[in-house]
This record gives sequence, C-alpha cells and structure tokens, in this order.
Amino acid sequence: MGRSLSNQVIVRDSHVSRHHCELRLITLEGREPSWEILGQGKNGTFLNGELITQAELLDEATIQLAPKGPVLKIYLRDRIPDRDELLFSSLSKDAQRALLQRESLKRKPAEEAEAGGRSPR
Repeated sequence: MGRSLSNQVIVRDSHVSRHHCELRLITLEGREPSWEILGQGKNGTFLNGELITQAELLDEATIQLAPKGPVLKIYLRDRIPDRDELLFSSLSKDAQRALLQRESLKRKPAEEAEAGGRSPR
C-alpha cells in the first residue's frame, strides 16, 4: 500500500510513502489464518494510534499512514459497517469525544424524565 502505481492499494496523499506498508496473510498449519501489517513508510505507520513496524492486524483496526496521513478502518470479518459507523470512524479522536459527550448529554434529560423528574442516584 502506498503512492506507487505498482502497489495493489494506491493511496494518493503527500504524507504517504511510495511503499508505505504491507498487509500479509499468515497461514500456519493447525491455526486460523491471520493478518499482519509491516510498516515501511518513512513517516511511520500507526496501528490503533501506536507507531509500529510489524504487528498483528485484528478486525476493526485503524491504520494511519503517517501522523497527518489518511486513516483506514480495517474490517476482516464478513460485516458491512453502517453509514453512521463509517462517518464516526472518519472523525478525529477529539471530534469523536465531543460527539459522544453531546450524545451523553442528550440522553440525560430523557433518563431523568423516565425516573419521574428525579435525578438518578
């Protein structure tokens, strides 16, 4: 994966190296197949926020290609994420926190109304 046209996944972003990272399917006899990611970009590859050079790739992992580069969400299972989930995962961590706080504040009045106007203790 990277900017080079020789990659199977081409990412056109100035922060991404020509050959930024590689995803490999690991098959060992007697074990379930698994995936690993090899970071090769000079600007770094981040898996779930951690800088890596090699790591196991799990379902719903987040890969960022360089600190200011694109963020990819990886789904390994046969599952299609819904629209809201895709939109949420594309937000920055600060924006995600703000949205979750706003949703939490919206739920509080509804919970208080269900409790008969009393604040839950």
